[in-house]
Formats: sequence, structure tokens, C-alpha cells
Amino acid sequence: MAERSSFLQENFVKKSILIEAKAKPAKCPEVMHICFNIDKGYLLQAGVSLTSIIENNPNKRFSFHVFTDEVEAEEENMMRSFAEKYNQDIWFHIMDIKQFEGFHILRKNMHYVTYFRTYMPKVMKKFTNRYLYLDADILCFNSLEPFLKIDFQDKPVAVVEDLEETASVQCEFLNMQNKKYFNSGMMWVNIEEWEKQKITEKAFSYRNKEPKLFKYHDQDILNLAINGNALFFFFFYNYLPNVYKKLWEIEGKEPKDLILYHYIGDKPWKMCLTKYQKLWHDCCQRSLWRGSDKRFFEKEPKNYKRFRFAARYFMHMGQYNEAIKSLWYYTTLKIKFYIQK
Repeated sequence: MAERSSFLQENFVKKSILIEAKAKPAKCPEVMHICFNIDKGYLLQAGVSLTSIIENNPNKRFSFHVFTDEVEAEEENMMRSFAEKYNQDIWFHIMDIKQFEGFHILRKNMHYVTYFRTYMPKVMKKFTNRYLYLDADILCFNSLEPFLKIDFQDKPVAVVEDLEETASVQCEFLNMQNKKYFNSGMMWVNIEEWEKQKITEKAFSYRNKEPKLFKYHDQDILNLAINGNALFFFFFYNYLPNVYKKLWEIEGKEPKDLILYHYIGDKPWKMCLTKYQKLWHDCCQRSLWRGSDKRFFEKEPKNYKRFRFAARYFMHMGQYNEAIKSLWYYTTLKIKFYIQK
């Protein structure tokens, strides 16, 4: 295990940028800190998530922290506009990506940025004793106040167990003795216990290990480091649609009182069919990023398979006109795709 001296902030944080609100919401005795780690190109998704949080928590004071490896002037200006509009503080923490390169990356769509959450508490402890970590593909639909009432019971995190199909396989694969496996896309973090139990140090002990051991990247490593010693929330704190079923089989079965909806599987900015995928776009159009998502809907030949899937979805949902349209796009785009090859 690495020595604690190697985890000093100056070794990990290149720079922190504060975008400070000009005013603060009244009657807010406590600031709630919410963290994201995103790579370049995901500010849109984080912005939509931020917007949903603000909309469902009026008059709540937040401090948002974005952990990333780089930030462009345009992105910083967008967040400045957000801070000014909603009177909330925003921090950018620019991390040194080299400190995380010993971790493994198995899938092309993954980035070392995802491992920033393993170090995050060491930065956040100067701001607060607890914070909420969220993936950028999460939307808020209710008040976050229930988080503030949680008793951690000496646990380093409060989390939601992953889908049964995922949890059972990963518990066996990783030899999890407690048979508990959580989804790391939402973590309510108790910094004092995290530090006391040296979770960061344990996580970093898995650097340079055999990549095949960790199918789900940082999620597997955090589960191993915490080893089941977590407080498990009810599933509506981080609702995970069942990706092992077809969209038409899970449509309309979401709980009414869910707090956070986690878009695992099909991303709404790539495919917009279901109620909650449409709600994501509705929120996007209410946000400062309105209109930015249009580029995800270009009817390009390379996307022809999406329209075949859409046709199947609409047929099962009884939306036959939409199914016919989707089949038409599928056929014409497929022909164009093979002509271009």
C-alpha cells in the first residue's frame, strides 16, 4: 500500500478554480456539496444534471465541484453563467491525470477521469465533512433533503446496491465476502470514516494489477476497498433501470418517489424513446445548454441500427406510426451506410 505522504494534494491537484455566486439563497443553514468527475465533452450532461438538482431544490444552497483533467474557457464561461443565474458556487478541480494512469481501462468509452472519485475525499475534506458524488448521467426528480438526515453509522459511504444481475456476478467474481456490491455512480460520502478506514489508499493499492480482474473499473475497486462496509439506501435514492430487460418491459415501472434516476445503459443523448429519456431532453431545453443536444439526433447512416431498435420499441408500445417512420429511416440509412463503405 502506498505511503500516506504520496497522497498530498499538491501531487494530485494542478489547480482549483472558484466561480463564486454573487448572492446566496436565504434561510439555508447548511451548504450541500455535490461532486462530479467528467472528462472533456461531458459538461453538457453535467449541466443538465445540475439544472435538475436546482429545479427540485429551490432555495437550497449548494456548492458544486467538478473534477476534471482540463477545462476550456468556453466551458468555464458556461459554468460562470450558471453560477450567476442560480446563485450557487462552482469549483473546477483540475487533476493530474498521470497519478491515475496505473489504473486499468478496458473499454474505449472509459477515461482515467473516472478514477478521480477514489481520491476526491482528500480534496473535499477542506470544504465539508460529507458530500454527494454523482455521475453526470443522473437526473434529480425530488428533494435531496433526505440525504442530510442520514445517519452514517460509522460507514464511509451510503450507496445503493447495483442491479441484482450485476451484483450477484460481481460478488462472486471479486470474491466479495459480504456479498454486497454497490453502484458507484452515486455515493453519499462520510469523509471522516473514509479517511479513517484509508479507502483511498486501499483503492490505489490496486493500481498496476491485472486489468481482467476489474470489469467495472473504479466501481470494482471501490467495492473491494470498502468491502461491503457501507450503508445501503433504498433503490429510489439512485434508481437503476434494469438494462437486462428490453425498454418496453421496464417502461412505466419506475417508482413515483424516486430521487435520482441513473441513465445506465442507453443514454438519452444518444437515443430518446422512453418517458425518462424524454424528460432528460426536456430538462436540457430548460437549461443553459438548451439546443446543445440537437447534434445527437442527426440521421446519419452510421446510426441506422438505432432506428431498427426504435421501430421494435414503438411496435411493442403500440405506436405504429412511429414504428413505420423508424423502419423507413432504418432502411434508407442502412442502404446509404453500405453504399458509403
